[in-house]
This record gives sequence, structure tokens and C-alpha cells, in this order.
Amino acid sequence: MKMKRSDPFLLIALVQDTGSRLVSCYSKANLISERNIMTTDVTAKDFNPSNNDLVAELKNKANELAEVINKLPRSRRQSIALTHIETASMFAVKAVFYNDDNERTDA
Repeated sequence: MKMKRSDPFLLIALVQDTGSRLVSCYSKANLISERNIMTTDVTAKDFNPSNNDLVAELKNKANELAEVINKLPRSRRQSIALTHIETASMFAVKAVFYNDDNERTDA
């Protein structure tokens, strides 16, 4: 089945089986409703094996900001903002443990 850009369905998965048939196809409305139940966290707040207080604070603040940004209308800019928060929190956590010469800090 050939799908046009104007079709009300969006192809999600094509699973190769004996007939190479379309197995999963969702309407755009279903995709939006599935997205709304996803977590708003941009960091794995429960992953902090060092039990570092600064790491916990960085992750909590990043997730708080992501929660506010998730209140904006869904858009490419909103998605990019969430991605940048995720990236910034990753580098901030890394900065806790490594300096500019990539040497381990005392944290």
C-alpha cells in the first residue's frame, strides 16, 4: 500500500515477514495521545551512582524546566528546547566529574 503525505495515517513500523506487510500503522491522533502519556523528564533522575548532591540538583532543575516547556504547544522549537536541556544537563553532570583537560575532579 502506497501512502501519500496527505493520508490521515502515518507509517510507524514495517515488519519484514513472509509477505513484507504493513504491521503497524497509527493515526496522527493516536501518536499525539501516546506522546502525552510519556514522561516529561529529560534526565534519568534516579541514576546517580555517586550519590552526588550537585548531580541530583542539576537533574532536578533540568526536569523542572522541561516540565514548564512541556506546557508549550507541541512544535519543532519545543522539541529542540527539550533536547537542549537534555544536552546541557548531560554536560553539566560531566563537568562535576571532569575538568577541561578531561581529568577527573575530586567530586
